[in-house]
Amino acid sequence: MFRAGRFTLAVLGILFLAATSQANTTAETQQKSGFVRLDRVTASRPTPNGIEIRSGTAVIEITALRDDVLRVRVGAEGQLPEDASWAVLPSARTASVAVAPESDTETVGFATAKLRVRVKKDRWRSRSPTSRDM
Repeated sequence: MFRAGRFTLAVLGILFLAATSQANTTAETQQKSGFVRLDRVTASRPTPNGIEIRSGTAVIEITALRDDVLRVRVGAEGQLPEDASWAVLPSARTASVAVAPESDTETVGFATAKLRVRVKKDRWRSRSPTSRDM
């Protein structure tokens, strides 16, 4: 039992070191490796079923498929990728519900009957009434 505990601790230590080293990569390294840093909202526009947000050259689309299900798509170079998914069935991917746009000086977003989506403009952080900042 003692060995299992030491092994688990060693694995957790390795995972922590890997996560720490990955978090310390610079924006230049992220760009070279295909990652995009989404710092702040540079533009946004409501859509009938969600919101489209720009962060520099990147575009982010958040859509409500149902009152309790969201879909988030990101295009690093200003265009969204092909509308396909291994995780979402085609019938669900094309479903949508109407949303109520919500924005103020600090956030952009929308609400459905069951969810409220808010994205801070100054840095990427989402909030909901029941969650802490991510």
